[in-house]
Amino acid sequence: MEKMKCSLAFFVAVFLGACTAPSSEKEITIKGKVQFPDNQFNMEIVERNGFDKTIIDSCKVNEDGTYRFTMKVDRPGVYTLDCQKWQSVQFWAEDEDLEIDFRGMDTARIKIKNPPYVYINGGPNNEVMNLMNWDSYRNYQLMIGVSQGVYRIQGLDDHPWKKYKLCREHYGMSTKRAQSEMSPMMTKGQLKTSEGITKIVKIEYSLEGWIENFEHYLRTMISYCNKYNLESFIGNVTTEIMSPNAFNSYYK
Repeated sequence: MEKMKCSLAFFVAVFLGACTAPSSEKEITIKGKVQFPDNQFNMEIVERNGFDKTIIDSCKVNEDGTYRFTMKVDRPGVYTLDCQKWQSVQFWAEDEDLEIDFRGMDTARIKIKNPPYVYINGGPNNEVMNLMNWDSYRNYQLMIGVSQGVYRIQGLDDHPWKKYKLCREHYGMSTKRAQSEMSPMMTKGQLKTSEGITKIVKIEYSLEGWIENFEHYLRTMISYCNKYNLESFIGNVTTEIMSPNAFNSYYK
């Protein structure tokens, strides 16, 4: 799953980079507010390259919860804004000033790390990033929902291969629940409609189902790596070379 996320981020970076005209170094402003700051940590702008990361800049959160960066962009691309180790969001840095608000630390008695969706108020390039981030957020919530359902099944340890049933709630984007899960920057504090449809669907999981899902993910990864079967995939994944024009468009 993590590899697929990295691949998606890479394709978005190449797409946006290809649409960008060559330009000199620019400065953009990134500002916002943290509702519940954890001031033992800083706000950080991070550049990732595979498993390696470089901290581009960092700053403290002000007493009123606000923060502000002035970022010099010598190479447009996807960067990560880390909010005091509690939340993070990927954004596109080029020529758009951004306003990004965070909830911040968990204020519950028992603290868990399940941050809400973060909306980027910027321009067209970062609307693409908003869609990608929303997709990642929903996938993460689905993973949590499935794992919690499995954890709560009584007697699962005594019958590891027994089939079990879960219920999954499916709801449309126009429901109040979907709108309330979005950032206030998207809804502007108002729920426009509640006419969306909500359905409770029974889901049956079995060992055969898990095997089928694994096979599907494996086939997808083989296809992403431009291979045709398992024999050609194992130990033979190579790095594709970008064309000079694509390289110059991305690394300006």
